Formats: sequence, structure tokens, C-alpha cells
Amino acid sequence: MEVITKEYKVFSFEELEEEDKQQIVEDYWDINTEYEDWYDIKYLKEKLKEYGIKTKDICFDFGRGSYLYLDESFITDERKFLKSMGVDLRTKDAKILLEEGISIDTDHFGGGCAKNSINTYYIRDLSRDDDLEEGLNEHIYSICKELATIIKEQYDYLTSREAIEETIISNEYQFVKDSGKYKIF
Repeated sequence: MEVITKEYKVFSFEELEEEDKQQIVEDYWDINTEYEDWYDIKYLKEKLKEYGIKTKDICFDFGRGSYLYLDESFITDERKFLKSMGVDLRTKDAKILLEEGISIDTDHFGGGCAKNSINTYYIRDLSRDDDLEEGLNEHIYSICKELATIIKEQYDYLTSREAIEETIISNEYQFVKDSGKYKIF
């Protein structure tokens, strides 16, 4: 048996030429998002609390179908939810909704897609105000849209040159040139 030892020149990111740094940033564009929970789920769940909503998970895909929905979610504070959509809590409808309760339904479609809607016995069973039902559903839709914007902004930052370089430098990654390209050593 023969043992062959090979020597490598190892570089820190800061030691590389600008064009090599650019190539590394392009090659490792997903270094901050390649794992499943790259987004700040705790922040998003705290954001939902502002609306009186609690959720087990936030499911999304911005590639194919471009959707976001709340999975296993419920309204923990109907007053806060209604106030966040500008409903006057002194109205008859609001009082009945607070008494009867409001829930979030998730309608699942093929390919993993789904959407949230609001369910209340008051509207469904008594065929009440269509504008109120539409307003409730528009409100949950706007909340999901707000969360999608936050996630997209996080993604845009995490895949930016600034964030990629910050990750490489803070983790003290070193690089070796192999077949004309730099790779993490």
C-alpha cells in the first residue's frame, strides 16, 4: 500500500481576489437558505399574535404556485382579530361573532397548495352579511400576504451578496482551488 499526501493552498475569503469572491458568492448563493427552516418562524408567530392568531406552522412555496397558508391555526383572541380589521366591537354583528366564535379553516388543494378562510356559525348558518364574510376572508388573506412579504424580504436579504459574505466570514470558512474553482475546505 502506498500513501500519497497532497498539499493544498487554503485561503480565507478575505485573501481572495475580487473576481474569485464574486464566483464564490454565486456558487454559494443558497448558503443561508439551503436548510428547511431558514426563515424566522418565531418572529412570524409573534406577528400573528398581534392579530390574535396562533398557528402550528406556516406553509409556503414562492416558486411554483406561489402560496402561503397557516396550518393548524386558530384565533385565540377574537376581539383583537376583529379590531385589527377595523370592526367596531359595539355593533350587533361583532357582539354575535365574539359570542359565537371565529375559526380559521384551511382548504387544501393538489400539489401542496392550500388557502385559509374564516369560518363562523353566525355567517354560515344564518346567512348573514356577505360583506362581513368577505371582509373576514379578505383580512386573513391580507395577513397571509403580509407574512409572505416578510418571508420574501428575508429570503432576498439572505441570498444577497452582503449576507452570503457575512456568513462565510463569520464562520471562518476557508477555500481551496480545485479544478479551477474555489470550494469550501
